[in-house]
Amino acid sequence: MRDVSRRPSPVTVRSTRPWRASVVAAVLLAAGLAAGPGEPIRAADAGASAVLDQTFIDAAFVDRPGETPDLLTIAVDQSTFGLVHIELLRRDTTWTVQAQAAADLSASFDSGTPWLIQLGAGSFDMIAGTNDQQTVVTHIRVAAGTLTVDPPTVFGLATSDAGAADVTGDGAPDLVLAGYVGTATADCPPLALAVVSGQDSTLAFLRPIELPGVKNKVRLAGAALGEWDNAPGVDLLANVLRPV
Repeated sequence: MRDVSRRPSPVTVRSTRPWRASVVAAVLLAAGLAAGPGEPIRAADAGASAVLDQTFIDAAFVDRPGETPDLLTIAVDQSTFGLVHIELLRRDTTWTVQAQAAADLSASFDSGTPWLIQLGAGSFDMIAGTNDQQTVVTHIRVAAGTLTVDPPTVFGLATSDAGAADVTGDGAPDLVLAGYVGTATADCPPLALAVVSGQDSTLAFLRPIELPGVKNKVRLAGAALGEWDNAPGVDLLANVLRPV
């Protein structure tokens, strides 16, 4: 079974330094990137502080066989609307920036919180919402300590959950998006599922999710990807809420 990640809540308050320090320390300790109890602790230098002294809205490990993994991070620019900074960080004797890039989401950015989905080794998608209830997907490739950021692609649903699985059967993990189509109204918009090809980031299909015998529109409350029957393809197990 594969996890399906839910869109993060909007960041409404800039994090304080003590909060950031404790969270970063916990994550790095769990990953083996910092000294644990009873181990020597290296004094932080000005360079390391500058690298980590920012609000990361999401991060993902990038495997390096036989070595400490790198950290792929995204952060929203505090002064330029819709600009997202993408950095590849590495921990040797101190933290360094291996590569950096930027993605401009300002055309229709909804000021929400973008997040990352890993498709495969060195392959990531950044997901963000728009003001007109659509989804912007930006593909990020990591190879040999470098970053390549593809132009963003817009898809016609407002995404609430996302995951990765080889739905198209071509051997490459695809991006699976679950959300809603149509503009916001007093009623819930129709629930829908989209699959974006992991080969070329094109839309494989976008279909409504309909439940037998249920006339009212439903809300997605959580989901997981896996294989629970003998039929070809990946299954989506979802928990939905039905309005009374």
